[in-house]
Amino acid sequence: MEEDIATRQDEKQETGDKPKRRGWMRRLYDWVLHWAETPYGAWALGILSVMESSFFPVPPDPLLIVLVLGKRTKAMFYAALTTITSAVGGVGGWLIGMFLMDLVGHRIIDFYGAQEQFNYVQEMYNEWGVWFLFTAALTPIPYKVFTIASGAFGMSIVPFFIVSLIGRGLRFFVVSGLIYLFGPPIQRFIDKYFNLLAILFVVLLVGGFAAVKYLWHESPADSAIERLRNYPCEEGLVLDRTLMQWAEQDPAEPIGWDGNESEDGTIEVWFSYSKNENVYQIEWKVQPDGTISAVDELAERFMTQAEQTGCGGGD
Repeated sequence: MEEDIATRQDEKQETGDKPKRRGWMRRLYDWVLHWAETPYGAWALGILSVMESSFFPVPPDPLLIVLVLGKRTKAMFYAALTTITSAVGGVGGWLIGMFLMDLVGHRIIDFYGAQEQFNYVQEMYNEWGVWFLFTAALTPIPYKVFTIASGAFGMSIVPFFIVSLIGRGLRFFVVSGLIYLFGPPIQRFIDKYFNLLAILFVVLLVGGFAAVKYLWHESPADSAIERLRNYPCEEGLVLDRTLMQWAEQDPAEPIGWDGNESEDGTIEVWFSYSKNENVYQIEWKVQPDGTISAVDELAERFMTQAEQTGCGGGD
């Protein structure tokens, strides 16, 4: 599954060195699997999962599969054990990225020849935030690259751990469930096509994220309305609260905000209210460069009041 780590290492060596590196990786792989034949298989699985999340080259999947094949009734136990210990081990990777990136983190990334993958993970993080960790559960990219990167990029530890737990759980429960249901035939299928299936799943997952982003994407008019409601701050609904307080005191009945984008890119935004059975509007314009201007005297007055309230003002 992640044995391609060794292949990437081999490509960096001369041809004569390849058998030596492959032999080293194969021996380590066999050493991991031999724990399934001992009474300490579950312990080994937990410890392996912790280590693999930050530095160890062999993923827990092969040992998990062998243990489930040996005792299918404990499939969910092994999946839960692997999930929890892997997420806990991920915290170790996060700590390396957060506090020891220069001393340790870059050395681990370089050892696996994963600088390109590290850069790709950074792009994913910039695009999707903490949710990029879901793809970490399924891509062939070593999980340790994601955990170290999460710390290096300053991700908060709590959402990191929660999303890691969910993402890793998705991976290990699916693998255990398939082995439980289908046995050795599905093991051979997973071993042969794991990377292809993982990439396909990630494509579907990212496509889903993109669809959600598109469907929920704010129009320029929506963004302008949100800016006006928060004016002069980035959040806090300062101008919105100023208008509501005025409407309550006047009294007037607020109707709400609306806006429209013109052909030249200027966005007209207005706040509607009713009074004495008539409907009125307070209007602003947002220029393409982001400049906000009042269309009428009342709009100017409320902008000034909002500025006097400031971003730290109360209700």
